Amino acid sequence: MRRTLGYFPKIGFISYILFIVYIIFVYFSFPIYFYQTDLVNFLTGAKMVRDGQAQYLYDESVQLVFQNEIVAPFEREVLLPFRNTPLAALLYTPFTYLNLKTATILVIFINTGLIFFFTKLFSRKIEKLSKIKRLWVLPIIFWPCVATLLTGQNVGIILLIIALIYFQLMGNNSLGSGIFLSLLLLRPQVMLILPFVFLLVGNKKKFLMGFIFSSLAIILINGIIVGPDTLLDYPKYVMSVENSFFEGRTPSISSIYFMLKELFPYVGKSVLSSVNFFFYLVTIAVFFLKRKKYKLAEAFIISVLATILFSIHVLSHDLILLLVPIYILISKTSNNLTGVFKNKIVLLLFFSPILNIIGVPIITTLVLTWVLIYLLVFNKNVEITS
Repeated sequence: MRRTLGYFPKIGFISYILFIVYIIFVYFSFPIYFYQTDLVNFLTGAKMVRDGQAQYLYDESVQLVFQNEIVAPFEREVLLPFRNTPLAALLYTPFTYLNLKTATILVIFINTGLIFFFTKLFSRKIEKLSKIKRLWVLPIIFWPCVATLLTGQNVGIILLIIALIYFQLMGNNSLGSGIFLSLLLLRPQVMLILPFVFLLVGNKKKFLMGFIFSSLAIILINGIIVGPDTLLDYPKYVMSVENSFFEGRTPSISSIYFMLKELFPYVGKSVLSSVNFFFYLVTIAVFFLKRKKYKLAEAFIISVLATILFSIHVLSHDLILLLVPIYILISKTSNNLTGVFKNKIVLLLFFSPILNIIGVPIITTLVLTWVLIYLLVFNKNVEITS
């Protein structure tokens, strides 16, 4: 009987792999796959910048014209809106000189390289990880990594920046922490990590100096690209898009805000946003009160989980940031690849994101929330979470 039960984890793992392979096959067999990826909206913004129309970057009627040029001969009636920063658009301009299929394949290769570089970097910085052979297998079968590659998103860069912030904290480099944190302005919602990192740095003056000056430089570059008026309109545009574009995507979003929206469908958005922000502030307050009791590894895991959960929308590819807590936990509790999933928290963080694709992200949110509360309030040492 015990031997029979021992097969269930193996069968479950094989089923998980086969499901991932099946999803990849479905994506690539879809006739208009290349016209539906998120890369299309990045290229829309990039082409507008390249063609000297950056001042209309957040005008949806102009976006649709440029988007249809990108996806031709396919024609979109509903816009896939570009809602990122002007600098993000600028970074994608080289891809606008390629046809859409070539650009998509190239971005997939670049994102793959970023994910493997992230793994290599973690292995070099944390000696224990360097002893785990074939660690690179994990991101290959981690659903958010696969989702990132399939959608053409830029979260691979954000993942790398988050890792670099952690390494700066490990080296007690407050100035470097501030500089790298400012780079998260490429994806503003991830800036929710700011108060946590601020509480973790040793020299807060150096941190603020690095963060403020780097942020001002990035804001200036964005202003030069689109002009001050368009840049000032950006926050309002983002909020309007968040409310409309993601309204129908609740079944695929993992965040406390959308979990509350599912549980309390008749409560207004402003009330839900206020509740979400209140819990975010409570999390920061508890973190502040207990910060001296946390080890850096534990504190940073809490920081990343809180950033994910309190963002307004978190799709499957955004959950790629969970690789940071996963690698940190593995470095504390595992000596080899086969022992990785003996850590219960690693098991939960690794496999729960797959629930997004089958339409139950609320369970993913509940799992991540439980892990956050456990580490924030109850756990005294991340090394015993196995």
